[in-house]
Amino acid sequence: MRNGKIAKLTSTLRDDLNVRMANGEDGPELLAWLNGLPEVQESLKAHFGGVPISKQNLCEWRQGGFREWQRHEEWTHQACELNHYTTDLKDVVDTPLLAGDLAALLAVRYAALLNTWDGEADPEFEQRLRLLRGLGQDIALMQRTLHRASLQQIAHYQHFEDDLQKHSDKMKQIALSHILAGLERQSLEQMFALFTKGKQAKKLAELVTAVKYDQPWRKSANRSHPGQTQSNPVKPQKVV
Repeated sequence: MRNGKIAKLTSTLRDDLNVRMANGEDGPELLAWLNGLPEVQESLKAHFGGVPISKQNLCEWRQGGFREWQRHEEWTHQACELNHYTTDLKDVVDTPLLAGDLAALLAVRYAALLNTWDGEADPEFEQRLRLLRGLGQDIALMQRTLHRASLQQIAHYQHFEDDLQKHSDKMKQIALSHILAGLERQSLEQMFALFTKGKQAKKLAELVTAVKYDQPWRKSANRSHPGQTQSNPVKPQKVV
């Protein structure tokens, strides 16, 4: 783990510096830019007694952190290029079937070799046979690898579809819960009204349906909050 002046900066600042280096900005220009930033000055003050970033610090970063960033960018670019290539390839070729076609072509080569074989195991025949056998092992490995990749892709899509279905079911449940809660609230309010006052029956019905259907329940505005007391009105006294 690096602990130099530049390494102590935020990842955003380090990335900005790396991009500027990649674009060919000179050292003095980079130093003036870095040391002039308030966040850099705060980092230097906190960790290095306020000593500014020097030419040596910049050179060490160019040989270390900057090169690591370049390799990371190169690998990312190569991965993106490979993904684009395989995506384009899938549009014109079914890769699992392509491995099967290669196996079929190899079988034809085997047949052609055996068709010309006179029954004697001469060095030339054995060499050609070893070549075909090696190709067969490579194709078999390719078929197994493509098969596993296909299964992984199917599992990935299935997992995505399952998550999408769960989200859809949840949205339907939420939408239906509001409707069902409204219908049941009316019935409960009528039932509670047989035993208590109208407003209290309504509150009880709202509370029960809120708990049952996992919905928010707000107390009425005229109810006192915890810790708050209601003041009694003072009756005016009669003047005798």
